Amino acid sequence: MAATAGPDIVDNGLVLALDAADQNSFRGEATTNYYTTPETLTSGRTGTSSGGNYTDFTTGGPNNGRFTRWVRDTALSRNNDWDWEINYSNTGLSVGQTLNVSFYARCPNGTLSSIVLRNPDAQGGTFNLDTTWRRFNVNLTYGGDYTSTPFFRFNRGHSAAYVNGATYDLANIQIETKSYATTFTTGTRGTTVATGGGWADLTMTGNNGELINGVRESSDNLGSLSFDGTNDRVECAHNSTLNITSSITMESWIYPTAYKTTGGGGGMIITKLSYYMELAGSGVVRLYFYGLSSEGYHNGTVNVPLNTWSHIVGVRDQINNLVRIYVNGSLDREISSITGNISSNTTAVTIGSYSGSSYEYTGRIANTKIYNRALTATEVQKNFNETRSRFGI
Repeated sequence: MAATAGPDIVDNGLVLALDAADQNSFRGEATTNYYTTPETLTSGRTGTSSGGNYTDFTTGGPNNGRFTRWVRDTALSRNNDWDWEINYSNTGLSVGQTLNVSFYARCPNGTLSSIVLRNPDAQGGTFNLDTTWRRFNVNLTYGGDYTSTPFFRFNRGHSAAYVNGATYDLANIQIETKSYATTFTTGTRGTTVATGGGWADLTMTGNNGELINGVRESSDNLGSLSFDGTNDRVECAHNSTLNITSSITMESWIYPTAYKTTGGGGGMIITKLSYYMELAGSGVVRLYFYGLSSEGYHNGTVNVPLNTWSHIVGVRDQINNLVRIYVNGSLDREISSITGNISSNTTAVTIGSYSGSSYEYTGRIANTKIYNRALTATEVQKNFNETRSRFGI
């Protein structure tokens, strides 16, 4: 699968991954990667390598992809320290234009505390690293003294210890232009991935989302989609990978701005009609699974607050005959002795509405995932911890 935006999340069994933070999630936005050699990072570096050695790896990066490792083998002073320059194409760029730079990085042996990205005349950001692959995202401005041969530069963070053996890894560098808060409506651009808009499935299984009735993107928290509570929704066409009848996990980061208290249901987060997860009018997470011995409603007990980001997860564990609800990484409720298979159907997966006809959700959704298995409590906690800093938790 492709790298999901954010960090080292659980990917075993992942069949749908939509994330508004990933630069390639929206085909309606510019998706040219101005860094022209992303698959072999060494091809793009032109800066000095004094004091360090570079090695490219074909596996072991995010989602077991490529990455480049730098290892410091001499102890140099700060004024003679290593940097790494990354060239990028300037075709079609205008001076003063904003570029979004995203990349994965980690410090595998824990000897490096931070790196600095410069553009090259001004600092763009300082990023703290640890042993886990994490995705970082920063805006830089194209221009200055280097418009003919543009580049940006990674430097060792000045808070880092200058010691032999200091190591860090980089992967999946993207340099792209992007405009925010664009309405995806017929007449201004297509609403599907194929026609220039839409939400691309990062699992590479093709479960792309069609943005319907003017769903808008917000730049907050690296990116999210805004639903108006009237008729906005995202639809992922039926696919056999989504027709799950046994164990399943539904997961999402949501920012509700109102509870749905009319029309007999709450605000729908994810549904395929045979299974769904919604935010009830009372503010709790609610699950329903057609075909089980107790179909629902399975209500949580924790109130999901308005105007705040929350991580919600619904699990059907067929092996252990359980249904579980998690909020912000913690178990909210477990319902036992539930047997049977989830009903099969050929309807689309819909986000933000119940099949486009009711239960409209009001607020923002940053990402949505579906797994074809039951995540464990440890895995739910891992996904929450790996993404919580993006949402200020």
